[in-house]
Amino acid sequence: MVYRKGVIKNLMRAFTRGSVVGLLVDQHLGKKQGGIGVNFFNHKVLHSPSASILARALDAVIVPVFIHSTDHNRYKITFYQPIDNIKTDDKTKDILEMTQAQANITQSIIEKRPKLVVLGFIRDGKVFIQISINL
Repeated sequence: MVYRKGVIKNLMRAFTRGSVVGLLVDQHLGKKQGGIGVNFFNHKVLHSPSASILARALDAVIVPVFIHSTDHNRYKITFYQPIDNIKTDDKTKDILEMTQAQANITQSIIEKRPKLVVLGFIRDGKVFIQISINL
């Protein structure tokens, strides 16, 4: 397990040693934390580009994985279609496209399984939390 400080360097080191690496990222980051703007449920949000940066630097694909439970005792892990690595002469655009693809997958999963979704966000210094329950 690698914690926040030095995460990119340590994950790159593990990957180049042949380890499989996983990255759990928060969906919404501030600009100070390096978030980049993507479209999420028709709103512009700041999403972590960490997985995209690593994938591009290491010529790797991103495999989205989601874990959920209906009873809090057993968990189901679902692997989704990999997001292809994009590597053109425009690094910024490549990272944005891969990061938007991650946001799109997250949105599609929430749309298909909205049993309990908790979304929190900050706008104009105010914290908003939206809970959607569909039983």
